This record gives sequence, structure tokens and C-alpha cells, in this order.
Amino acid sequence: MPLWHLPLLRHSAVTPDTLTDPSPDEASLLWLHHERLALDRHFKAGRALIDRVGLQRGERVLELACNTGQLTEVLAQRVGPHGDVLGLDPMPLRVHLAHQQYTLRQLRFQIGDVGQLERFPDGVFDVVISNSALRPGPQGLRDLASLRRLVAPGGRLGVSV
Repeated sequence: MPLWHLPLLRHSAVTPDTLTDPSPDEASLLWLHHERLALDRHFKAGRALIDRVGLQRGERVLELACNTGQLTEVLAQRVGPHGDVLGLDPMPLRVHLAHQQYTLRQLRFQIGDVGQLERFPDGVFDVVISNSALRPGPQGLRDLASLRRLVAPGGRLGVSV
């Protein structure tokens, strides 16, 4: 349904004194529309990031904050059956949904976030992808250093904020 068909406003002229709270159905429709836009924007930015890092067949890749795995599957397709892709996300439900939806042999999902990267040895990945997972500021710089530690010599770190 196009956005302009969504029943979001109940008044033909909206002014501060005529504005009313949305009904639960209206709020749900607006929330769903926002989520779809945000996920679409996030996925497009992630694909552009993947293109910039230049993935090669057979590479070992980590995606931080993989959500439900949509972009992680693209990574797995690009590295092919001899590559290895690990998607990390802090939310168990997202990881569960990713496991259910994507089943390529070279694709794995685990619960985790940037604060739990010490479980991986130095230089274990050829490519590390962080698509909107890091925040600006001092903590973001520390997290970036943690990600860099995981990249093998000659590897690449792709980050979008």
C-alpha cells in the first residue's frame, strides 16, 4: 500500500489544536512503514560497503551487528562455497531468525557484539564489515581498534556509521 493511502491523519487540516494521538492501528502502520524504510536504507548502504571492500572468493568475513542476516547472505554469496562468513548480532531472536532463513554452508551466525570480540584471535578474518554498528566518539574509536585487530595482514576493514 503506498504511503499516501495509509490512514494516518483523521483531520483534513492539521493544526496543533486539531492534532490527535494516532489510534493503535495508525501507529502500527506508521511504525511498520518506518521499519521498512530503515531496513531498506541499511541494506543499500551495506551493499555499497561490500562493493567498496572488494570481496574475493574464499575469504573469511565477519559482519558485526548482522541483524537477521540479509546482508550476511550477500557476503556469503560473494565469497562462495570455499569462503567463510560469520554474522554476529547481540539479539538472540535475530540470530535465530537468521539461522532459519539462510542456510548456505559457508554462512554462520552467533550471538555477540563488538564488546565480545576477545574470543577471536588476532588476524582471523580477511574482511570485517561494520554497517552502522559503531557509534562516533571515544567508545567508537576503541571498538574500531578491536575490529582492526581481527583483520589479517593485507585484509580490509569496511565501516559505515
